[in-house]
Amino acid sequence: GSRVRMRQDEGSFPRWDGRLTLHVMSDHPSKVSVPVIKRNEQAVTIYLAGDSTVTDQKSEPWASWGLMLPAFFRKGYAVANHAESGLSLASFKGDKRQQKVLESLKPGDFILIQFGHNDQKEKGDGVGPFTTYKQRLMSFVDEIRIRKGNPVIIAPMERRRFDSSNKPFRTLLDFRDAAKQAADEKNVPFINLADMSFSMYRVFGKNDSTKLFVYYGSTKDDT
Repeated sequence: GSRVRMRQDEGSFPRWDGRLTLHVMSDHPSKVSVPVIKRNEQAVTIYLAGDSTVTDQKSEPWASWGLMLPAFFRKGYAVANHAESGLSLASFKGDKRQQKVLESLKPGDFILIQFGHNDQKEKGDGVGPFTTYKQRLMSFVDEIRIRKGNPVIIAPMERRRFDSSNKPFRTLLDFRDAAKQAADEKNVPFINLADMSFSMYRVFGKNDSTKLFVYYGSTKDDT
């Protein structure tokens, strides 16, 4: 009886038009025969909950790790990306996206949870990585387990930031540590995307790491 609160321009995106949209990546799309689509009740669904680094971006060349994830799964698995730009754990729940995912969840399905970028911007008494952020993560895990799903906590990928000596520096360490604490205390799998992304920036360096992003020659150190 309620609806997900959508963000600006999100209503025009094919995810919310009530249709299944197929994007044919080919030089000869006319040679694609009429597809036969059947519902697979046995498929394991991997739900994604997160922000702009996770969401299905609207058009090329914008992308995210969540958008690319389906390419790594074999037949019998489906990826349902419910992430959206600008969301924190609080707004993901407040917009009823968390409720939508939980109502769709089947026993044995997975939910991959990665927040932090926008949670870091929240202000107020008692707000922080080891308080509200961690508590919301653990509460989400509890809700998933009630429905016999499989939660996975992911540390937020690092921002691309370099200092004056062209060395990358950390911006989300507290949120990485809080996510790890939540995963340990709830005994759920933890993926340390924060350290993995930071190592990637360090290997690529300041200039070459721009190739990892949609980059327009900004004078800022972050992308």
